[in-house]
Amino acid sequence: MGVSWSWDNQDRSIIRFTFASPWMLGEFIAANQEAIEITDHFNHIVDAIFDFRKGTMIPSGAISVFRNTARRALASPNEGITVLLGASAFVQMIYNGMTQLSPDLARTIQQAEDDCEAYRLIAVEHALRETARSGVRKSPEPLHSTLYASSQSHPLGADLP
Repeated sequence: MGVSWSWDNQDRSIIRFTFASPWMLGEFIAANQEAIEITDHFNHIVDAIFDFRKGTMIPSGAISVFRNTARRALASPNEGITVLLGASAFVQMIYNGMTQLSPDLARTIQQAEDDCEAYRLIAVEHALRETARSGVRKSPEPLHSTLYASSQSHPLGADLP
């Protein structure tokens, strides 16, 4: 139970926060701070997946904590997008409110129904970053070859070393 984080690929360019009910804001704050301390020293962008599929109950005060987390992410040069995975109706309501108040968050925070959609959103964002950086349009590269670096099964069915 609680909140934990792990790398979602060997390149350490995607971090996954897993929320399991019941979870407390202090657990998220501690996990997020630990991840920030590590990723702030990276010279590449790190995208995040917030996996709420097992953590549907949201503690009181979450709105202000998530808002502050999003503001910090916008100010960080190496933080990419955050994909909300399996968000409950309440989390979706928080997301809608935050993006209405700060439209720039709509591109930075996105929602997905499953892992494949989350990886697709991240791949599209990578292609957009590459286009912006180089001025040359590239198709999104599949991320499946570097995802699930541990012994986990890939969501498309292939086991990776």
